[in-house]
Amino acid sequence: MKFILLLSHLFSIKIKDKILLVLALLFIFLHTQVFAKTVETGSYIFLPTKLENNIKSFYSFPFSWWNFILIKYEAPLRDDLIGKVTDFCKELREKEDQQIQLIQCGMNISEYLQLISSWANDYPLRQLPPSEDWIKWKVNKTLTMASLPSIDRSGINISILRNDPFMTYEDYIHLMEKRKPFSLEMKKGLLINSEAGLIVIPIMFSYPPEKTDLTKSIARYVNGAKDHLKMPITMFGPHASNWQNKTQIMSDLQVTGVVGVVLFTVFIIALVCMRGWKLLLLVPPIAFAVLLSATITSFVFGSIHGLTISFGMGLIGLGIDYGLLSMFSSDHGRTWKSNLAGLLTTLVVLFVLLFSSIPLIRQMMFFSILGLSFAFLQYYILDRFFYRKIFCFPFPFTFAKSSWRLLIFLLLLLSSPLLLYSSISYDFNIRSFDYKDSVSKALENDLFKTFKKISPVFVIDRALNLGQALEITSGYGEWSSANKIPSENLSVYLPKKEAQEKNLSEWSEKANNIRNIFLQNANLKIFFEPFLTNLRKLSVNNRPPDYVHHLISLGSDHIEFLSLWYPTNNAETALVKKRFPNAFVLKEQIEIFPEILQKELLWMIPLTLVGVVLILVVMYRRVDTVVLSMLPFFTALGFLYWFYKCFHLPVTFINVVTFLIIYGASFDYGVFACDAISRSACEDYRKRTWSSVVLAAISTIFGFAPLMLCKHPVLLQIGQTATIGMLGTLIGTLWGIPSLSYYLKKLKND
Repeated sequence: MKFILLLSHLFSIKIKDKILLVLALLFIFLHTQVFAKTVETGSYIFLPTKLENNIKSFYSFPFSWWNFILIKYEAPLRDDLIGKVTDFCKELREKEDQQIQLIQCGMNISEYLQLISSWANDYPLRQLPPSEDWIKWKVNKTLTMASLPSIDRSGINISILRNDPFMTYEDYIHLMEKRKPFSLEMKKGLLINSEAGLIVIPIMFSYPPEKTDLTKSIARYVNGAKDHLKMPITMFGPHASNWQNKTQIMSDLQVTGVVGVVLFTVFIIALVCMRGWKLLLLVPPIAFAVLLSATITSFVFGSIHGLTISFGMGLIGLGIDYGLLSMFSSDHGRTWKSNLAGLLTTLVVLFVLLFSSIPLIRQMMFFSILGLSFAFLQYYILDRFFYRKIFCFPFPFTFAKSSWRLLIFLLLLLSSPLLLYSSISYDFNIRSFDYKDSVSKALENDLFKTFKKISPVFVIDRALNLGQALEITSGYGEWSSANKIPSENLSVYLPKKEAQEKNLSEWSEKANNIRNIFLQNANLKIFFEPFLTNLRKLSVNNRPPDYVHHLISLGSDHIEFLSLWYPTNNAETALVKKRFPNAFVLKEQIEIFPEILQKELLWMIPLTLVGVVLILVVMYRRVDTVVLSMLPFFTALGFLYWFYKCFHLPVTFINVVTFLIIYGASFDYGVFACDAISRSACEDYRKRTWSSVVLAAISTIFGFAPLMLCKHPVLLQIGQTATIGMLGTLIGTLWGIPSLSYYLKKLKND
């Protein structure tokens, strides 16, 4: 009751208070932008649960935290350029030491000192002790190498050799080289892809990709190096991609926010000039509906995604159509029958899509169903109790028969099936959601042209401890060796517990003889003291050592571990997947998304159309009304077809989801227009209907048109599809239905 009394007061306020109300609404709008920054923004919600779990699990392993800095150079590779790149690399490491775990540039392998030392220390766990003659030869060779003047220039750190007298670091580096997906060679201390003309700097972050705020300083430092190096430079990988997308979205929203406020201000001024200020009172119910549905959605799903709010607000915003029609109406019974038809036709579409396997669509539909229903209920209460205070006089909008309008309408209507024609391409790949600037696109394309490896195959397992994990992966290693398929797993780095114990026992028995080899020579004793000290402390590993950290994800009471195979052809990939049913290829996991979406659309779209037709048939029981009310949607599709055709644009997942906004609005407008046409003797009713339809369409177009200025593909596609689609809907509603109705009636009378 208090809420009703409050609304009653709002309708009787003075003009200066109305201005304050508008400012308050603008204040609320700006605060919603701040609120939007606190919601979920991850990309996992695009994926069905099984795919989401696989990909999210994969990115929890440091193996996936590698990115690449790409620098384009012009041959030949000059010494001054090498110096600049090496200095840049060192400065980046020093500046961002906390955020970078590893960075590979120059010949200095001291970057891997901790890993290599850990690897060298565990040599006795991996191998039986070699012969005494081999040990004497190897340690003398290592000592000789350490004494050479060129040792500093070769990048081999002395402390590495002191812990690794057998130079086992070469084996570890060889294992690391196997992971590189591109053909790279070492030239003058830098990794080069000469075929693409690129310097490649691998960089491993110390945190997972979703922590984009930590990537900010590194990304800015890399971008700032363009002027210093005088060459195109970019960074690509999961961390770089997340950062580029976030920064571009924020930049786009700043631009569209300013444009949106300008358009909103122009709209308000126009309404005030046309004495339609009461229409601003339609905004609070929509805002309340969005807030309430967002709260319930967050409670049910645990969080709410930013795209759910973006799309959902557009769908809930369609509820303003019901308020507009009621404020202009002079026939309440007919008006609310039309409003109910519009609501039910929209809800049936949302309800069907609620059963999608894609979490984002489910959450979006749930949010929109609640919000649209809340908005409808509020407008009904306003109309029932405050009609006299919110009643508006119609604007001078009239739309009658016209031959040329009918021709445009028919052209667009007949073009709508062409969206399914082969001349329009479909791109449901999830990678189309990524933003890349022109430099990044060019350099990445150059690099991927040289990509010659088949995508690796992954398996993620769980064990109670390291020993159990090694037992499992040793079986993987035996199978890989038998089938001659290169692999990488824990057993490549460390044998299972029984083998460790056997190796360590042999080393213990020969420990005195091995120490004597070092003690016979004072230089050997002093130089290799770190190795001798460690030899006395060896024990079987119970926790994962540093050199396998990239394959391990530690839980509170378990460990998860990653195993990889590097097949050389598709037959080997199929063989691995047949032997290990839980194996997956990351590329294939991502490509499954469009397949799932297409399968769902094949049954969802026909079902929604059937549901809409049944509702309209039950409510109107007239074939002509049902058919005419559906035509604006197909006119919108025809307009979109010509837009995609002329600008050579594909139909994407974002386009399809944005169709929902057009879908809901088009049936509303179609029903309203059919009602107006059927009241041929009531010119006033038609004017009122056209006033509500035109204002509703303008508000929707003004809301989405600023997004056409965005550079991020998701926001740009939303803006393009919603704006062009709503224009097509308007053509079908205002030009098509009046003209077609007139000529059909004329043919019937003749």
